[in-house]
Parts: sequence; structure tokens; C-alpha cells
Amino acid sequence: MSSPAFIEQVAVRVTLHARATRRRGYVRLYGSVEPAEAGALVGYQRLIPGHRSVNVGGTNVKAATATRSTFSRVIRAHRGLYQALVAVTDGTHASGTSLPVHIR
Repeated sequence: MSSPAFIEQVAVRVTLHARATRRRGYVRLYGSVEPAEAGALVGYQRLIPGHRSVNVGGTNVKAATATRSTFSRVIRAHRGLYQALVAVTDGTHASGTSLPVHIR
């Protein structure tokens, strides 16, 4: 007797970092996606306590290695918390979000 097989999607792991640019008022948001999901969409959101989050830009994930993909974008930034949302469309994994990063 055997039990039925279950197929479960595993969410991708998204890391997000922020780095200052030479241009005042702008910041580079960059990070990685594991396992690799080249071509997935990335959306950046500014998290405002007590309000809805605000979409501030987006990009696509680029291939880096067999197990990891990367993304990067320069955005106009204000002080606050930002997070990245990665939308996986190929059906092999579930979409994921990063931990928030604080921009001062």
C-alpha cells in the first residue's frame, strides 16, 4: 500500500540590500533570489505604518549562477522601510518577499 504523492510549492528566498548612490535622494536597491528564477518580476514597495504600501519601482531578475539570481535598480528614495516582492510565474516555486530594509 502506498500513500498519494503531494506536490508542494516552495517559496523563493529573497534578500534585499540598499546602497547610497552619488546622486542625492537616490538609492540602489539590490538583492538575490534563491533558487534561481531568471526572468521573474521584482516590485519594490515602501512600507508606511498605518497606510497601504506604495509601489516605487520594479525590475526583472537576472541569471547569476545555477542556484542564484540577482536584481538591482536605482530608485528615488525617502526615509522609511522598503521591501522587494518577487513574483514567480513559471509555477515551479511560490512567490516571495524580502525582509524590510530601513533607509535613512
